[in-house]
Amino acid sequence: MNSDGKSGGEIFREAWIKGVTDRCADPKPAYTDPWEKMPDWERQSAEAVFDLIRQVVIVSDGETKNLTLQEKGQLVSILWNALVRRYNREPKESYIRPFAELLPWHQETDIIICEEVQNAVERELDRKNPHERSRKLAS
Repeated sequence: MNSDGKSGGEIFREAWIKGVTDRCADPKPAYTDPWEKMPDWERQSAEAVFDLIRQVVIVSDGETKNLTLQEKGQLVSILWNALVRRYNREPKESYIRPFAELLPWHQETDIIICEEVQNAVERELDRKNPHERSRKLAS
């Protein structure tokens, strides 16, 4: 849970809804369902993807901010596809399309998710050790 009391999966979902709302002309109603209405496999996948991206941000010391937009989207897409397969043994093909085959609005949404997770992790790290983070930023 972050300081707002939200799980990583909820942050992931909010970023998804933000992207869908901003980028998709006519989203399916399920695309904007709140966290509580999502099926278990989808919540588990969102939590796991958030956790893995969080680890990449930490281990890379925040260098994920220097990934290209395409790389950010690909990171989310690859992790999502793997974890959907883990938690949903018979996923629809539309749930696990490669990044290159996603519609532009979906690619842009995956990029938004990556950036929102990175921002959430950076805020978390700033709260835990603000002196260390500001020292690194100054150097």
